Amino acid sequence: ETLDTLNNLKPNTTIALSVDLANENLNSICCIAVAWISGGNVRGIYYDAKPPTDDFSASRKVTAVMVQDSDTFDVVWDRDIRPLLRHPTLSAYKSEPLFLSIKASYEQSGKTFADNDFFVRDLSILARTYLPNLGNDSLLSITHKMDINVDLDSCLSRAMACVCAVDWIQSAYPVNDY
Repeated sequence: ETLDTLNNLKPNTTIALSVDLANENLNSICCIAVAWISGGNVRGIYYDAKPPTDDFSASRKVTAVMVQDSDTFDVVWDRDIRPLLRHPTLSAYKSEPLFLSIKASYEQSGKTFADNDFFVRDLSILARTYLPNLGNDSLLSITHKMDINVDLDSCLSRAMACVCAVDWIQSAYPVNDY
């Protein structure tokens, strides 16, 4: 049911992504979450991925045991994530490190990551632009200002908070294009 709501999204609807890394290496994505707003409700889904390591020193909640039977990131991206991204408007909190991680984790398989046709709304840049008195651009500060709950230890919660925050900014500061 949740995935079916993606089929009815209007063009340029923002879809937020968030990942968890197993460790400090960019190629160690162990969880990826996708979130969007449909019918006034925030929706989301996440997928576990098996990174090329058993070092989970940077993971918030995911362990090697939890993902031991999961597919590698490139398989998860090609099979599960990429088909969801028919609308090329993506959002992320601090998108540059996110997309560097996605690219590195995908290319760990030896394949070339070719998804460079996305329009990205970076929440930290939007917050610095539209909320100049925020103090800092941490995800917690941004969501607190907007009265959006977020569990920083949950990849899915961060993606859902990100899409809600981008929606909040778009509603508070309507312009044609961000």
